[in-house]
Amino acid sequence: MKRLPNKKVIQSLIIVGLSVSLAGQSDQLAISRTEWKNWNQQEILQNAEIHPSHVAANTFGDLIVLDMESFTVATLSSEGMLRLTGGWGVEAERFSYPTDIAVSFGRDIFLCDQATDRVLRFDGKLNFISDVDLSEMQPTRVELPSRIAINRLGEIIISAAEQWELYQLSSDSRFISRFGGRSYGEERFGEIVDIAVNSRSEIAVLDRGNKQMTILSRAGSILLTAPLPDEEIVGVESWRSGWLVINSNGKLFYLSSGSRAFSYVLSVQDKMTQIAPITDFTIVDDEIFAANGSIISCRLIIHE
Repeated sequence: MKRLPNKKVIQSLIIVGLSVSLAGQSDQLAISRTEWKNWNQQEILQNAEIHPSHVAANTFGDLIVLDMESFTVATLSSEGMLRLTGGWGVEAERFSYPTDIAVSFGRDIFLCDQATDRVLRFDGKLNFISDVDLSEMQPTRVELPSRIAINRLGEIIISAAEQWELYQLSSDSRFISRFGGRSYGEERFGEIVDIAVNSRSEIAVLDRGNKQMTILSRAGSILLTAPLPDEEIVGVESWRSGWLVINSNGKLFYLSSGSRAFSYVLSVQDKMTQIAPITDFTIVDDEIFAANGSIISCRLIIHE
């Protein structure tokens, strides 16, 4: 399957029978999607009384979900094997105000606990490995961690609420740098909704405060900014050569590499997403998994 072009804007998208023309690409590329449906493993989560607020995936396609209400992290393999950990608390594997989860390329799972200013680390089987008290970080302490992402080098990117800065830590949790704050002047972040990284270790920042998405280099230099296509955008993920974002009603938009404008990909109008707002999503081999108290999924199809 061919990858999306790196430096050109998609000419045509096919969206459930509708053709949308976009400027800049001479070769027609078409995208369609299957209908949204309940994930085929959803019943296992329901039986365990897990109501996902956040979702991530590892390189093997296993889903990792966070239930903020029950203080539970669960992994569910494609074979239906369920593992659970967590519980309310302030030490070891317990947490008291979880805000995000991320998975490293080594399959380790990281969780932000905003109430205790910690990042918790588990292995792929949810065995507790360690935690880091960010408030004791030197030379810069980190408070109120809100979002987390892990790049291919194992470096940890954390956004902090209220200050709305990004902090970069090494794979062994040592402070490397901070960016997006006062030193960025008019380009400083306003309200970070979500962050993601791609294979080049570039960082996408959904900045609702400034109504834009900012793409940063690994070193924190601003590569480009693009106005957010919707006021209710809640999540961003790297997809092929660009970025996908989703809003709380299930609309998806695509930002191609080098572009400064989002392309409308598809809209979710069926009853599935009217049950509850979408709060997070992840992508596995062009399949979208969205969390809205349950897990719903659809597949993006690239037509040759």
